[in-house]
Amino acid sequence: MPHVVPGDVVQLLHQAIEALGERRVLDSLGVSRLSLARALAGLPVRRGTHALVLSGLSALQSEFERTGSSSSEATHEPPKDGR
Repeated sequence: MPHVVPGDVVQLLHQAIEALGERRVLDSLGVSRLSLARALAGLPVRRGTHALVLSGLSALQSEFERTGSSSSEATHEPPKDGR
């Protein structure tokens, strides 16, 4: 049976990546970049990946709430060096 991460969880993951950055989300969940990409795309993932994403979500949510959704650290603007 395929394990697909629910849409509301995917939405929370997108928000966490925007606020905290991809590396911090990957480290918090304990999954590979490819596994996270599959989960975000709505593709089937392995049972263990599914479990890690769902179990790591609460810790991720609390970290996301601590930093606030308007974290300037996670903006992806180019450097302002005149170029």
